[in-house]
Amino acid sequence: ELRPEWDLLFFERILSESPNLGIIRQQLGGALIDGELKSPFVTLPVDSWSEFLASKSRNFRSQWNNSWNRLMKQGAVEFQFAGKEIGLKEAMHEVARLHRQRWGEKSNSFKTEKYLAFPDLLSRRLHEKGWLVLMLIAVNGEPVAARYDFCYGGKVWCIQGGWNDAYDHMRVGTILTGKVIEWAIDHGQSEYDFLGGDSDYKRRWSDGERVMVNVTFCNIQTWRGRVCHLLRCLVSLKGRIKKVIPKFLLSTIRKLRQVNAAH
Repeated sequence: ELRPEWDLLFFERILSESPNLGIIRQQLGGALIDGELKSPFVTLPVDSWSEFLASKSRNFRSQWNNSWNRLMKQGAVEFQFAGKEIGLKEAMHEVARLHRQRWGEKSNSFKTEKYLAFPDLLSRRLHEKGWLVLMLIAVNGEPVAARYDFCYGGKVWCIQGGWNDAYDHMRVGTILTGKVIEWAIDHGQSEYDFLGGDSDYKRRWSDGERVMVNVTFCNIQTWRGRVCHLLRCLVSLKGRIKKVIPKFLLSTIRKLRQVNAAH
């Protein structure tokens, strides 16, 4: 009954096995499903970090041990938890600083004070409930890497992180991820969910993946919805043509070569 009031619906990153996806598709006939995004995770059905590390490949363990040893040689290394060894606000600002230092213009996170105000508020609320996992690595008193994650529903959820580029060769990002996973194991969590996005570091840790999709529905009962639907169809057709034409040309070239060879 509200269809005359809207033109387009966009549902972002719904798990492909979610029961909501079937309901949405049933209610919105003709919805477009696109934008598949892998979501890696690592299961933690183990009793200790050492058992988990032993389950990884020899190459992974070798890289881990080498990175760990190089870091330990830098001086006094400390793993700090927000709300314990370091204040919440200070820890969040270190996350923002190290994230900007690592990713620069490639990321839109933590660019403004207004943006930063939200995680400042959220981290306090989550910490009160025991749902915040915000950990830093400090070397000789200086924070060099930070991870900002959530703990909820028996899982730890990967959110944001960053590190000082000067420590990149020591894989401080990998070490910090490992320490968070170690914390998760010690606290009886069943999984570390890397959320959406496929990357090398996620693949090195993960042992499974889920798939998320975007759902778009254009309301053809409004003129703007019809225009949107037409544009979506044109974009989809363009993508199909790009896939078909190279195959068609390749097939044609092969046939011409066969004809020339026959003559």
